[in-house]
Amino acid sequence: LTKEKLKARLKADTSALSKMVTKANNLEVKGYTAGSVDTLNAAIKEAQAVLNNEEVTQEEVKAAELKLEKAMNGLKKVSSPSKAATSAKGVASGDTTDVNTLLSLMVLSGAILIANRKRLIASKK
Repeated sequence: LTKEKLKARLKADTSALSKMVTKANNLEVKGYTAGSVDTLNAAIKEAQAVLNNEEVTQEEVKAAELKLEKAMNGLKKVSSPSKAATSAKGVASGDTTDVNTLLSLMVLSGAILIANRKRLIASKK
């Protein structure tokens, strides 16, 4: 009986970790980078393993809490499409073509086509 009381008294407190896992599982991860979400999922999985371990130490619980907190705080947002469209570099390709230059050329080409079409229609009359 004394051995069981001692064991119960020395059992690690996992309540804070349990709340953190619940919070992490309820996070909306849409809009965050795949890498940061993968890191979060790995930390959640590790924290759940700690929670399922009946012989876990308080140090292991604390380490899992810190890792999970770091993963939640480390979620990185995907850059917005408007910023990506005006970026001077292509997405993850190393392409350095200026997007604004390409758009200007497209508008200019369209204007030239319209002018030529109007001239062609005027010459047929």
